[in-house]
Amino acid sequence: MRKIFIFIMMSMIVSNSFSQELLFRATFDEKLTDEVGPYQITPKADLVPTYVDGKYGKAISLNGANIEYYDVNTTLTAGIDPKTNAMTYAAWIYSTITDAQRDSAVAAGTSGLAEQQIIHFLGTGNTRVVLHTVFNDVTSNIATWGATGASIQSTASNCIARNEWQHVAIVTDPTAKTVTFYVNGAQVGDVITVEEFKLVAPGNGIYRIGAHKLGDRSGFFGYLDEVCMFSGALSVEQIQKVMANNYDLAAVRPVLSDDVRILSNPVKDVITLEGVDNVKQLTLLTLDGRNVLKSNRTNTLELPGVSSGNYLLKVELTDGTLGFRKVSVIK
Repeated sequence: MRKIFIFIMMSMIVSNSFSQELLFRATFDEKLTDEVGPYQITPKADLVPTYVDGKYGKAISLNGANIEYYDVNTTLTAGIDPKTNAMTYAAWIYSTITDAQRDSAVAAGTSGLAEQQIIHFLGTGNTRVVLHTVFNDVTSNIATWGATGASIQSTASNCIARNEWQHVAIVTDPTAKTVTFYVNGAQVGDVITVEEFKLVAPGNGIYRIGAHKLGDRSGFFGYLDEVCMFSGALSVEQIQKVMANNYDLAAVRPVLSDDVRILSNPVKDVITLEGVDNVKQLTLLTLDGRNVLKSNRTNTLELPGVSSGNYLLKVELTDGTLGFRKVSVIK
């Protein structure tokens, strides 16, 4: 099946309130590109990407024995801390791990399980596994290391299959102190209450897809497709839409109107936003997502010391609407 995805970049990026926003989406359609924003996807050193037929379009192939992985610079999401904000992570997975590979991984580890990483925070200190699968000779499961001091698994065992496509998702809510797992668009097991959340955003703002942050273990055997990350807790209906390759959450999103625009773009000393009067915050970002300047509750942003170049203006409104505009600065 060929993948169709309609995306309008820079001049008309639309989002919902900060509580529900698609932050990152890797389709792996023979490209290492984030379909949402200016995030960078970088393969392990000397790794040449291998693409196979995916659930939608193409998928990335990973050889867990070689600990193959891809790192994602998500600097633009700095401030969206999963220790304080609800998050949703999802992916299509096709595990090809054999009994021999499983047994070898079990023997090499300390948990009695063959862990296959899907999404992991990459950083020093107390960063954590976001989403992975686990196997041994009697069970398979979906799990996270995102809270307390050990792996948290779904209470529904044997929910992960081998050699077939499955959609997996996890919703983490640090306010409610809950973790909820989904497989193929349905909740699996109970909503799990945890004592403490330990999903800490790494200081370098990087996720790893397909292996442990240490780069020497827990490699994924098989294929990954449509790896994505949302701020906010998606409902089961929204997860089912994502599973169906429908990322349009417009039904729950206030859209930044086309009438909201930058006056006299390119600009020199000040950015003036017109067409809106309920601005909560304006943030000037580099194209790779680094913060440059901010202003609160005003339609203008002065540019002292800002060099000539192309930037993104992040627009947050008081009703929760969030959007981006491309702006050129000429000094």
